[in-house]
Amino acid sequence: MLEAIASEAYATTNPDGYESLPFNRGGAYDLVVRGGMLKMPFAEPIRVDIAINYDDPVAKTGGTIREVGDLETAVSIDTLDVSGRFLHPGSRALAEQTSRIGDGGMWHWLRIGAPAVFIVTEGRDPGSRRVGIIP
Repeated sequence: MLEAIASEAYATTNPDGYESLPFNRGGAYDLVVRGGMLKMPFAEPIRVDIAINYDDPVAKTGGTIREVGDLETAVSIDTLDVSGRFLHPGSRALAEQTSRIGDGGMWHWLRIGAPAVFIVTEGRDPGSRRVGIIP
């Protein structure tokens, strides 16, 4: 490779072989939080998996939400099983919109790309016993 660059032999090489390579499709997440009950404001808890990627995977800092849902087949470097626990998202992870049906309610959801900060509790109430904090 270095010789081809130094001698400029790459300029006469047919690029079709390189161009025919398939694109990478995904990869591993830095962390997948599995089996938690996501407790959104004013909603019943739902079971979800949450994929998180870090700005600095070694230091595990700057985590952002990459995907939410059933991630049973997702590949990750680390996995955290929080089955039977409740995940309460930090306010910066939430997006919200006022209900359009005039009842004054709010819709809340997790924003993809938002900071991944969750309080893990034993109960559905945010004031119940804390088990941990993610990240």
